[in-house]
Amino acid sequence: MGYIVFKCGNNNDKNWKYFYCDRTSDIELLPTYFKEGIKQENDSLSYRQCSPGSRALCLENSNVYILNKDEDKWIKQDECINIELEFYDE
Repeated sequence: MGYIVFKCGNNNDKNWKYFYCDRTSDIELLPTYFKEGIKQENDSLSYRQCSPGSRALCLENSNVYILNKDEDKWIKQDECINIELEFYDE
């Protein structure tokens, strides 16, 4: 079990984060915009709330997750693409 912040902040938002997670199950431990994540030993940053659009790479299977703004939950990147395509089809 574990996750770590690989990168913090970008040009647009200081609370944007890029996480590395050991396993898919660790995605549920990550913070969101409205809630803090599960604090790990000696961790003073990773568990703090982050901005929508933050990303997480799961090292177990190379899936990328994005923090969804509307639902405040982590969504696998290919699912995000499908949501965008459905929007443009309408």
